Amino acid sequence: MQVEELLNDLTMRAMNNQQQRVSIKCRTFMKKLGYQTRSKKRVEEVEQAIRSSKLTLRLPEEVESWSAISPDDSLHFYIEKQVQMIRKAQHTPPLPYAFQAEAIHRLHQMRKKTSFKGLVVLPTGGGKTTTAVRWLWEAALVRGKKVLWLAHRHELLNQAYATFCQYAQCDITYRIVSGVHDSARLIQDEQLLIASKDSLVHHEAILSSWLADEQEVYVVVDEAHHATSTTYKTLLSHIERQGARMYLLGLTATPFRTAESEQGALRALFTDGIFYKKDLKHLIANGILAAPHFHSLQTDVVVQTVLNEEQWRTLQQLDQLPELIMQQLVANQPRNHMIVQQYVQRQKQYGKTILFAMNRLHALTLAQVFKQYGIDARVVISNHETSIENQQTIQAFRENVFPVLINVAILTEGADFPDVQTVFLTRPTVSAILMTQMVGRALRGVAAGGTKEAYIVSFIDEWAEKIAWSNPRVLLAGENLEPIPSEQLPLQMTQMISAKMVEQVAQRLQDQAPIEERTFEQSVPKGIYSLRYIHEERAISENILVYESDVEDYEAMFRFLPTYCVQQGLHANLERRALRAYAEELEMQFFIQDQLSPMYDIWDLVTLIHYYLVTGECPKLLVFKERQQINVTDLAKKIMKQNMSYREQQQYVLENWEQHPFLRIFFDDQFLYYKKCIQTELILLEHTQQSLDEEAFRDTPLNQLERQHHAIWRKIVYRVFEENQKRYGQYTCVKTGYTSNEKIDFHIAYKVSLKRGGTTTVDNLTLVYKKYIQEKSSRRT
Repeated sequence: MQVEELLNDLTMRAMNNQQQRVSIKCRTFMKKLGYQTRSKKRVEEVEQAIRSSKLTLRLPEEVESWSAISPDDSLHFYIEKQVQMIRKAQHTPPLPYAFQAEAIHRLHQMRKKTSFKGLVVLPTGGGKTTTAVRWLWEAALVRGKKVLWLAHRHELLNQAYATFCQYAQCDITYRIVSGVHDSARLIQDEQLLIASKDSLVHHEAILSSWLADEQEVYVVVDEAHHATSTTYKTLLSHIERQGARMYLLGLTATPFRTAESEQGALRALFTDGIFYKKDLKHLIANGILAAPHFHSLQTDVVVQTVLNEEQWRTLQQLDQLPELIMQQLVANQPRNHMIVQQYVQRQKQYGKTILFAMNRLHALTLAQVFKQYGIDARVVISNHETSIENQQTIQAFRENVFPVLINVAILTEGADFPDVQTVFLTRPTVSAILMTQMVGRALRGVAAGGTKEAYIVSFIDEWAEKIAWSNPRVLLAGENLEPIPSEQLPLQMTQMISAKMVEQVAQRLQDQAPIEERTFEQSVPKGIYSLRYIHEERAISENILVYESDVEDYEAMFRFLPTYCVQQGLHANLERRALRAYAEELEMQFFIQDQLSPMYDIWDLVTLIHYYLVTGECPKLLVFKERQQINVTDLAKKIMKQNMSYREQQQYVLENWEQHPFLRIFFDDQFLYYKKCIQTELILLEHTQQSLDEEAFRDTPLNQLERQHHAIWRKIVYRVFEENQKRYGQYTCVKTGYTSNEKIDFHIAYKVSLKRGGTTTVDNLTLVYKKYIQEKSSRRT
């Protein structure tokens, strides 16, 4: 087949595609052309034919030619787009809120300077994008000046484009440039460029051409707390060198990060500081936003599936869960009933509610469960075939005909229901934009025609893998990357600890769960590692609970960590899953100090290693000083000591609940959990702990125990080291006689393998020097 013939065929296929795109495996492409290899002549022949066709070949930003594409990867073609236009809006846009008008006025004042570099700081829901776009139309676009809008995620680019269209004051040319939009190679002389930083950084010549002969240019960096990255600094420096006066505006909810080095870097970039700032409290106090209340409920659903590389990419890029996991969550009836029961129990408080479901089946299933409880809940689905029915349902909801609207991918933007008081988040998302849109359904304040208070109800599953799900509480804090003010610390820490602790309380109360070895007092964290940092342009927010029994272990690990990371050659670009093996080594060295069930999670150690590799720092423990107010163990002891009657117990428990605000915050206002915790403590004080039956796992491989029954594995490992130390003083390798005080030097091996009839029991396990195993393995190969 000739090159032109193949390209014509691909053109026809692209034209029949809604997105005007077509992909073909590089190997297949070469096979159709009869190429065995890609000689320089053949490569040039194909590239010349592509330039003469209607197609454009999209290459990765760092790749210059299709000759560098692996045969197993795909070539992506799309029909070259002509100049694109944003047309003047036909409707009169609504007036800005007073604080937005103030910000726009301030920006107009600053524009009187020959150039500027400053920030506008508004909380999530405060309209940062709207404010900047309205100012850009007035200050630049209607005057024929060029605007470059930069962001680090394609979702933000789409949001910016929609806002420019909404407030358009005249016709202009534009182009969106990113890995999922147009290529930078298509940039011509558009007045508005909306681009991802990564799509431009390798195309300085194209950017220079776009800026040629311009006297001034307006540059906006969305989520400007990312602007200290090398990519952003390279881009902005290149723009400055072109000679045009640059008006640089950064938009953020979080102007400064935790690390002082980052604060200095951001201030050095935005030298004029903050032009305008309003915080969340101000917008709530003025009725623009409703006061948010967060209810986080653990579903007790464990998702054990480990995502492969393709599923990870799909989740990160498209925010789509694997179909198998989706089916598992949708079909879980206890989870579905829990969602509905939460609404039924608080119907008067929650009022008019929008529920975001995972897919069509999930929405219809939940509607049936609501019906069983006597609640009229109706469904709208993003499906063209049902658009008329959707419109009728939406209108009925607007008129308060029914209280609960269940939807799939249709109400995150567009539909307006100011009086919605509550959103139910039954699907996890990694997208901050999607989370903002979902939460925003209930955040309209009284002054904006909405409600005084809003309830954000999240249903949280337990995932075997650590996934950075978007968190509504963190989102409304502007990614919460700045240090918590000291006066707010007790409340914020209590709230952060609360969600995880309620999950543990729920586990303790399950009928099949054994009574824990620890008292409730021992189960309350001593503090928290609150990690806020940036990696690969992504804001990472993690809270790790720290218990008294583990404080010294963490401190010892942190002292060892710098040396260990250098020895192992660890670096910040390693994926978290690759760090797990190292976390397991550190666990063996520092955390196997007793036989009690671990209070930490192995992924906590992974996160701490990653935090150190990215920031070069070990976190400081934020001590939870209010833990004594929630000492359920002391309450139980007092009840037993005074031999209270049932009525006296109930009165005493209620009085404590009402007298201690931190108690209510800690238990997320769930009085039932609090009462049952006290009952559990009374039982624990009366009975001794029955140890878990290790014999039940005697035929389970040790590495499988580590993953699936970590508490049992931990007890066995502890006893193996203890037995060896008792016998030899130091830990000793049974093969070489090598001795050491460091657990990390040893591997636990079977004396008799499971295949030969051995068991996973302490008497059949021993210690072997790791280097001996490595040398033995090397000799075999």
